[in-house]
Amino acid sequence: MVVSPFRLFDIVMPCAGGAAFIVTSAKQARERSDAIIRIAGAGEKITHRAMSQAPSLTSGPLKAAISGAFKQAGVDRTKMDTLSLYDCYSIMLPITLEDAGFCAPGQGGPWLAEHDTRWNGDLPINTHGGSSPLARPISREVCRILLKQCGNFGSRLKAVKYQTRRGGW
Repeated sequence: MVVSPFRLFDIVMPCAGGAAFIVTSAKQARERSDAIIRIAGAGEKITHRAMSQAPSLTSGPLKAAISGAFKQAGVDRTKMDTLSLYDCYSIMLPITLEDAGFCAPGQGGPWLAEHDTRWNGDLPINTHGGSSPLARPISREVCRILLKQCGNFGSRLKAVKYQTRRGGW
């Protein structure tokens, strides 16, 4: 037990690392590569710098961010092919699903039990392995998502049209 109710493997291992990707205009992207991904919508909401400052421990900033991203992209949660959600603690996945509107508040656990979230399931989640087993560098996760969407990540990962990543793109 680390702190009730979390055990060792419920908490992501802190580490240093990173990766990079380039965000540019569509014109410049076409001049440089055939593997182009258009970001249809993005959202961001910062409510605190530390968990001790969080306005709620049962809801996060994604709730506000994802609605803006979906609106900008002209889609809703029903159009998502796969989800890549920040899972620094085991509780974050069900909370994020609730905040994104996939289920009602308090129903994230039952929702996960009723759905197949594996790479070939009805709604794949964190097909890159997630933050908990892979540690923290978020930019590395984003690069893996981008590789997958470019079709450069092997046959186990199905092609996606829409995907959400923390803030809903």
